[in-house]
Amino acid sequence: MKIYELTSITEPVATAFKKLIPQLAPDIPVPDKNTLEEIIKSGNTKIFIAEENEISGTLTLVFQQTPSGKKAWIEDVVVDASARGKGIGEKLVHFAIEYAMEKGTAKIDLTTGIQRTGAIKLYEKLGFKKRETNIYRLKIEPRWIEGD
Repeated sequence: MKIYELTSITEPVATAFKKLIPQLAPDIPVPDKNTLEEIIKSGNTKIFIAEENEISGTLTLVFQQTPSGKKAWIEDVVVDASARGKGIGEKLVHFAIEYAMEKGTAKIDLTTGIQRTGAIKLYEKLGFKKRETNIYRLKIEPRWIEGD
């Protein structure tokens, strides 16, 4: 098993995302190759891949520099259903923690659904603590501008 940072988007990578993202959230669009390229070229967002014989998981780590310090946010952790229970998620999160520490990050945040008990146990095992805070989200719907 190897964990690594994506530096380019190949067809196998794009194909893996077509399989993995619906397992994370079936109602969101799968990013295409160009979108994935934009993400890895952004500088502040890193995509990590778990691969043995094929890509079996992914994690996204987003960095932000704020007046209160350098922070990171773990997003979109997903392991293929056929590969779960093998410690892949743990290896991905541990890799992200080490990467963030090397970059001088003061804090790493993440969220997970309350129904994801396995993920909650994993995050707590790795040292994450539940915060007393509220997370708010504004979902921005596309607005169509009509022409003249």
